[in-house]
Amino acid sequence: MKFNIKVKDNKVAFFIELLKNLDFVDIEKVEESEEVVLKEKEKELLLKRLEDLSAHSKELIDWKDFKQQQN
Repeated sequence: MKFNIKVKDNKVAFFIELLKNLDFVDIEKVEESEEVVLKEKEKELLLKRLEDLSAHSKELIDWKDFKQQQN
């Protein structure tokens, strides 16, 4: 059985060392792919969101300004 596990960057070495001490675990290094494959529905949704964002771009505020307004 295979698992994908996300580990915080600063804990990777520690986590791998723990796994190496388990005789029933084999570790495979898998490089993350830069290519992301999206389904057509996902592409359509993203394009719609981008269109909505462009249509309302004047209503957007900077993140720092938003945080200040919340305080």
